[in-house]
Amino acid sequence: NPHDRPSSPLCTNLEQIDRSGLDDFLESKFFTVVRNPYVRILSAYLDKVASRPRDAAVWFPFARRFRLAGDAQLSFNEFLRLVVTEDPSLLDPHFAPQYVNCFQGLIGCDFVGRLEEMERVQEFLAGVGVQVANHTPHVTKATELVERYYGKEEIDLVGGFYGRDFETYGYSLDPKVLPPISTVREPAVKRETLRLAIEAYTAANWESRRKCIEALRQQFP
Repeated sequence: NPHDRPSSPLCTNLEQIDRSGLDDFLESKFFTVVRNPYVRILSAYLDKVASRPRDAAVWFPFARRFRLAGDAQLSFNEFLRLVVTEDPSLLDPHFAPQYVNCFQGLIGCDFVGRLEEMERVQEFLAGVGVQVANHTPHVTKATELVERYYGKEEIDLVGGFYGRDFETYGYSLDPKVLPPISTVREPAVKRETLRLAIEAYTAANWESRRKCIEALRQQFP
């Protein structure tokens, strides 16, 4: 259950990583699971904005950011027109592009699964000793509702703002073609890059952090 972080066997915060265990952490398997951007943002809208009661932890920060009343009603189109004006890195993870959530360019994944191909995800997890259980408390049936919610403007808004997700994770810009159409094209990333980022984040003093940041800058000219 990704929402039950205290009992999760996965690392959910960089502060959890002990300096003495950094080498072991960096030798771990890194993976993520992505979803068709059309379906994903519609599902997020249905679950976090259109549903009642709303998820307070997601809705109220969003409402404050865009100066909306707490009980504001937003159509899918109105919601999208707000989302695309924001810096992607500042959006709630439910609404942010997936390449942002995955720290693309900083963390290199050993496996990128796609929700539409869960059998491959299950095979990967079984290979590292993790069993998959069915847990869908936030089901929205968004896949079945794409045609109802998407007109030309919605297609253009999502295709533009989430364009890098479509390209990176192999999805078509045609909302009538929802399954993946090509392989994942994530850039190769050295694990040493992540080491420097973690050391900068957890540095005990500014001088140590400055050195790590400078080393990172040299990797991203």
